[in-house]
Amino acid sequence: ADGVYGVAKKHATVMKAMPSLHGYENKIGYITNGVSVSNWQHPEFRGAAKLEDEALIALKEKRKLELIEWLWKRYSLWVNWRERVRGKCIVLWTRRITSYKRFDVLESLLKNPEYKARFLKTDIVALIGGRIHQNDDLSQNVIFNLLDLVTRDEALKDRVIVLDNYNIFDAPKLFYGADASVMLSDNGREASATGFMKAQVNGAVVLASSDGAVPESVAFAKNAQSFDGMNGFEVPYHNNEPLPEGLLNAFESLHAVYKNKSARAKMMRAAFNAEPQVSVDRTAKEIMALYDRLN
Repeated sequence: ADGVYGVAKKHATVMKAMPSLHGYENKIGYITNGVSVSNWQHPEFRGAAKLEDEALIALKEKRKLELIEWLWKRYSLWVNWRERVRGKCIVLWTRRITSYKRFDVLESLLKNPEYKARFLKTDIVALIGGRIHQNDDLSQNVIFNLLDLVTRDEALKDRVIVLDNYNIFDAPKLFYGADASVMLSDNGREASATGFMKAQVNGAVVLASSDGAVPESVAFAKNAQSFDGMNGFEVPYHNNEPLPEGLLNAFESLHAVYKNKSARAKMMRAAFNAEPQVSVDRTAKEIMALYDRLN
């Protein structure tokens, strides 16, 4: 081929370093994946930039109340679940479930008594879901172990909800109401996930490791004082892996921001501001430019 592209800048960097592609480095570029904003963003968020902080937060809370009501009915949750989670921070972790996407990090966090206690002190409710290949026994064990853990623990059952049959029809409802989205992977293994992009166009903060397309639209907050232009919290790598403590620290940082209306609004606005980068319109224009260059 005269030209090929990875689906994120980091993806192209990894491809260029692969021994099997040695000699083809100059042909490898990147065109980052995007999402259809018209399909994934709630219509009421299209004027979000013009809203005052209070109105912006109120709009997200409205969407979240609708999400909680829908979850309660869709998954036949216990009668008082709606009241117990109302006002809490909803974190969405929905991805294709496979080993390198590291759902096991959450299981390890919740099995650690100290980490579990710290998680329960936050106002976070985690919604977990995804699709598993029918022959991927390892990934099935990860998600079923997590399900077994949270259903046996009275303290966790309100706070970690494992969603069965996650699908394209239910997904928009989840993204409309979520306050944050998680994207973890082992370093260099993610090509370009798009779930966190669907969250960003609905004003959600991203908790992520710096892989795939994350570095291109997520600006990680570095401290608890400045949130201008920041729309995420990093789960750092240790020996190329995300760790439970890193995820917990991100949860706690999110909790602190959630309680601070000014900081929360700033991070929501920064998430919405990522729209031009994560839009599939940008992807299409770059593909057309590649076609023109090679043609």
